[in-house]
Amino acid sequence: MAYGDAGTAVLLSTEPDARPRLWLHAIATVAAPQLEAMTRGDDPAAPAPRWLRGAVDVRTTKKAFLRTLPRNRYAEIERAKLTEVITTALADAGLTGDDPRLARVILPRFHADSLDSGYRPLVAELTPAETVDFGRDTGHLGAGDLAAGLADLLDQHLLAPGEYALVLSAGVGFSWSCAVVSRPVPTERGGDPT
Repeated sequence: MAYGDAGTAVLLSTEPDARPRLWLHAIATVAAPQLEAMTRGDDPAAPAPRWLRGAVDVRTTKKAFLRTLPRNRYAEIERAKLTEVITTALADAGLTGDDPRLARVILPRFHADSLDSGYRPLVAELTPAETVDFGRDTGHLGAGDLAAGLADLLDQHLLAPGEYALVLSAGVGFSWSCAVVSRPVPTERGGDPT
């Protein structure tokens, strides 16, 4: 595994004359701090990166940490937190998973195995909305997954005016986030269908 840098940015506005491309209706984040050591491992604090080893090896720390948990415990925690973050964001946006306006779920930019074993089955239980994976092109962007998901949602023209999407993100520490966005209809304070 090679680490890389990623950068993303989002421009937000509350100006009444702005021509929004997406409306942000809700965003929720949940955490499972008991999983934090999964990527840190048992190494003592060091004065600099790679002080103890010549390379960063998150697979070794992850495997060692998972051996300390009861079988399937990580999957149970992840499932509970994903359910919580998605249902909280939907409720905060005044939606349910079966709302016909909910058209897409943008998945975090993870390896296909992680998406297929955990994310896709759970999302399918919570909503019939189509799942979309943009990670094949970029890989995981850390905290940038959510912003990049919004950009790709727009660039690919995946929402018609009035349709909603969930944009999921997750990261070490451990945390999961879900944003609920919609494409404005032209009458919504200058909403532009392009």
